[in-house]
Amino acid sequence: MWNGLRRVSSKQKKKNTLWSKVKRERITYLREKFGYLPCEYCKANVTEPDAHHIDGNRNHNIDTNIYITDRLCHSFIEDNNLKVTQEDFQGYRGE
Repeated sequence: MWNGLRRVSSKQKKKNTLWSKVKRERITYLREKFGYLPCEYCKANVTEPDAHHIDGNRNHNIDTNIYITDRLCHSFIEDNNLKVTQEDFQGYRGE
């Protein structure tokens, strides 16, 4: 598989597939539960979702380590190097 000018390794392809699956499942869950896709940080309706890794490890792609955010909130978290916890995410994890 090629990604732009570079070949994507089979190991990276597996990670990308897993990441897409976890993100897609979380988005589906939130849409079904709330009837819209909320940013889990600010509760705004998200049109272009990003996902934030709670522990900062991009290789740790499990449901309990990601939150769906809008791009503005994700940039705010990353740009300010905020150390967010589950409690920062509006209680959506207390489902």
